[in-house]
Amino acid sequence: MKRCSRCKIEKEIDEFGVHTKEKDGHYSQCRECAKESNREAYARNPQKWKDYAVVWKNENRERVNELARKRYDPEKARESDLKRIYGLTLEEYNSMMLKQGGKCCICGGKEKKALHVDHDHITGKVRGLLCRRCNVVLGFVEENLNILDLLKEYIYEHA
Repeated sequence: MKRCSRCKIEKEIDEFGVHTKEKDGHYSQCRECAKESNREAYARNPQKWKDYAVVWKNENRERVNELARKRYDPEKARESDLKRIYGLTLEEYNSMMLKQGGKCCICGGKEKKALHVDHDHITGKVRGLLCRRCNVVLGFVEENLNILDLLKEYIYEHA
């Protein structure tokens, strides 16, 4: 048991943060009071803390990257990207995938990874799921039917 120097309440030792320079190895304030102290200090001078954070991140780049790698969750990132870019939930994407039988809308091919979301770049409307190859081809021709017709003619002429 330890008494918090701020709220004066006696609490279990695990309610205090670890601080190796203190005699007992823990901060004098409980975690709850320490959070409140930090909030008050930030409110008094937010720019000071923002500047400190920038300096700390620059001086600890490897640690920042390591922490980011540990926190990165590909499933959450995928879900976030689908929502942010296409307005789709993961459930809606999975439903589209089931309707298409896990195959590309154009060529019927399967991908080792997830299929790409095809959408109209003007309206933003989602049209279907494509394999990488079909998605790239569609992107290169910029959805221009004239270019597609010319490509078709070219292939027939040189076959």
